Amino acid sequence: MDGMLLKSHSALLMSAMPPWASVKNTIPHAITTTTTVLTAVARLEFTPSIPTLARMEVRAANSADNSANSEALAMPPIVVDAGALDLLPDHVPPQVVITPHAGELARLLTRMDAPTTREEVMAAPLRQAQRAYELTGATVVLKGAYTVIVGTDGNGGMRTLVCGRAPAFLATAGAGDVLAGITGALLAQRAQELINDPTLVAETAAGAVYTHGLAAAMAAHSDQHAWQTPHLYGEPKQDIAQPACGHPIIASDVIAALPSAFDLLNTTARYED
Repeated sequence: MDGMLLKSHSALLMSAMPPWASVKNTIPHAITTTTTVLTAVARLEFTPSIPTLARMEVRAANSADNSANSEALAMPPIVVDAGALDLLPDHVPPQVVITPHAGELARLLTRMDAPTTREEVMAAPLRQAQRAYELTGATVVLKGAYTVIVGTDGNGGMRTLVCGRAPAFLATAGAGDVLAGITGALLAQRAQELINDPTLVAETAAGAVYTHGLAAAMAAHSDQHAWQTPHLYGEPKQDIAQPACGHPIIASDVIAALPSAFDLLNTTARYED
């Protein structure tokens, strides 16, 4: 399977095991990117000195680190969400998409860089999402009323997209799981293309975010969304109809509305040659 989805609540559920991961026991699954076991010492016919052992351990650790880095950079298109974010290697390729909310991103940034709070992420989501991209190399999908997507532009810089399509009712338990599933499916459909051209990953993730928000709006019968067309100073004001508020939904309602959302997108899309 080219595109895979990593999810975790109390345990990590994996649809397939990639070559960069190993499993310890069966439940819970644990991804270990650096595991060094020094068994060679026991087979030696002499007793090494402490300095010799120290040098052996350093060489083994460096070898394991190099191997882990190589394996991490070879990761396929994949979605990393929730508790699996705590197992993310230090640096990954852009076809790895991480989908944290503000609290999860704060924990990731604290682990990889400097102490960061949820409040700091919410106060500056664009900057913090860009910071996560710079630190990890992953395409970042920072979930919120405005979802911020940051990926590579192919020229050593960042491409940043913002989506505010979803109604407030999408802030419900399990909604992030649905987004991870949509994103994983879209990545899997064009896995090799995304590896060949990583600039498409942010665009693909943004498509998943928009579809997710549209399905939520259809399920909630709501016209409300975070993004509003800005009013330009000096331009005549336009009467804006009061949006339909709609009603609360649960995650399975979003799933049920996905076929209708895809149908609407297909009938209104403008395709380029």
